[in-house]
Amino acid sequence: MNFKHLVSGAAIYVLATGIPCVSFADAAVAPGTTSAPAAKATPRTTPARKATVPPDAYGRYSYVYSLEAEEDSFYTAYIKGRLHVGVSFTSSAAKETKAPSGTCYLGNLNQMKEEETSGIGFNIQYDLCDYVALAFANDAHLELSAWNQPTAEHPYTSTDGALEIDGMLFQVILQYPFRFDDNNWALTPYVGLGVTEVSTKWSHAPWWHYGWSSPADYAQYGNGSKTPRKGNSRWMVPDDPSSAFTLTVGLSFQMMEHLDVDVFYRTVSVDDVDAKFHRNRPTGHVEREGCFPAEFSTLGLALRYVF
Repeated sequence: MNFKHLVSGAAIYVLATGIPCVSFADAAVAPGTTSAPAAKATPRTTPARKATVPPDAYGRYSYVYSLEAEEDSFYTAYIKGRLHVGVSFTSSAAKETKAPSGTCYLGNLNQMKEEETSGIGFNIQYDLCDYVALAFANDAHLELSAWNQPTAEHPYTSTDGALEIDGMLFQVILQYPFRFDDNNWALTPYVGLGVTEVSTKWSHAPWWHYGWSSPADYAQYGNGSKTPRKGNSRWMVPDDPSSAFTLTVGLSFQMMEHLDVDVFYRTVSVDDVDAKFHRNRPTGHVEREGCFPAEFSTLGLALRYVF
């Protein structure tokens, strides 16, 4: 690079950045002279600017703006080692599965049976610092079938369908990392406090939904029919409960620079799910109201990539 190129580069740098600096022309010294230069260009230390050539005899650098260096600086400052993205596998359990003696949840339904307890979903964490993080997960799933209490009119035990519960979690994590091997791996116990947005739906048993008197009658005479029997049909409409308080305790293992394994236990204190029963008959429409327990706990394992 000759002298003319250096002068042009310095001028472009000043115009682009608006940062005053000493031009290389003003600081130049004629070859063979022994006097010190009139002024020296001050080396920059901003990560977004890097020297393209070694300093000259007077300690002067030639700098150019580097978008690549700026992007690398942002990644290092705000992403690297802070962002964890992965998938979590969970198993959930209901806190209550039987109504208090002499009571029912709705109609003759007084028992809940766990049918599906496993879930899978995204697990994302961002470390604001070593000790505080924000987390998001949508991995909780629980399916509870509702069973009736035998009566004189219906002297058998059967299910009308199942209540399905899914949860989306937002929480603040307080953690304390123990780092080893030059920070390549770490052991981090933590506590998480947050809220879970719970969504519910009812999965109807076909015999009940299409108005048959029992599962056996539907199997024998219904032949898999999906039309109401003699104008009879029944269905359940659950309401989504409000946000639930969530408490999580866990232990995260960063096994290598870009991989961590997280084991956790979570409780979700959600209110009972209000539900409305509907029945269509040739003689008219019938409605009843009730509620079902939805509080549950979750045990999980997450595998995450650490950026």
